Amino acid sequence: MLLPVALIALVLGSGITMVALSAFGAFDPPPARVVIEKIETATDANLSTTAIVDRIRPTVVRIETTRAGVMTAGTGVIYRSDGYVLTTADAVSGADSVVVITTDGHSTPASVVGLDPTDDIAVLRIDLPDVQSAVLGHPDALVPGDPVLALSLDESVTDPITSSETIADNSRRVDAIGGSTLHDMIAAQDTTTTFDDAVLCSDSGAILGIFTTRPADPTATANGGTDLAHTRFATPIDYAVRVADSIVRTGSARLPWLGVMSDDLDSGTTARLGRSGTVLTEVSGASPAEAADLRVGDIIVSVDGSPVTSATSLVMTLRRHEIGDSISITYIRDGVQKVTTTVLGDRP
Repeated sequence: MLLPVALIALVLGSGITMVALSAFGAFDPPPARVVIEKIETATDANLSTTAIVDRIRPTVVRIETTRAGVMTAGTGVIYRSDGYVLTTADAVSGADSVVVITTDGHSTPASVVGLDPTDDIAVLRIDLPDVQSAVLGHPDALVPGDPVLALSLDESVTDPITSSETIADNSRRVDAIGGSTLHDMIAAQDTTTTFDDAVLCSDSGAILGIFTTRPADPTATANGGTDLAHTRFATPIDYAVRVADSIVRTGSARLPWLGVMSDDLDSGTTARLGRSGTVLTEVSGASPAEAADLRVGDIIVSVDGSPVTSATSLVMTLRRHEIGDSISITYIRDGVQKVTTTVLGDRP
């Protein structure tokens, strides 16, 4: 009789323990971690370079990438409080290992969460306590002549390279050497400082963009009239974050896709039509554009009634949409204006 009594006592004791643990919340799900992305709401403009660097120093990192035994260094920015870092895809693509070093000296391995080679954006993840996320600015408000600051940790994590620059243009198309095209880029000009990876900052210490290291093709028509020797191009931070958040959620950059390549109209065609647009140079198979019966040579002049004035204008218009959105496209074929509709897909 002793054994059953002992078992009953054990079971009862365990039950009491379970009730006690439950009462104290031991089996409650852990609280959700609060993730912070900071967006600039008020500015203290015209800070000194030293003040800007001090403000953003805790949020920028040096990225050391090893490929086949060769180490290269780049610059990134912590954009979320849970340790996600933004940098360029070219900085970490093909990496055997990636190490992130913060400006207070902490060094930690980083995992590559995902890449978007088309837009030259990458997301890393680091596991450090109490990381500080950057304040994200509003690049769409930039106009030519605005003062900005470029900051790079390529050479040193403790002694950043800085360059006071001036906005030359916004919403630029950049045809890079090697064939890639980047749209809606920020053009910043300087005369002296050289570096590779860097972040673009406002004079209030907010992050405005991530500089690409892809060199612009001096023979490309889209780059004409630009002093390429003294101009750098940055991806706007709001678009980079949109891509990054998609990568964090799904592991890849899920973005709306029409499935076309296009070029700007020449001045003669623009004059003949009496309006601007973009001429299709490629239509992908099994794409929303093919489903809409768009063809090479068609000239898109508007989407949902909003004028399309260039290839970059079309890209920017599509970026305002989501996968699955139905859009109306007005185009010209053989001198006749037509309208078609399609549903945007998920970019391959």
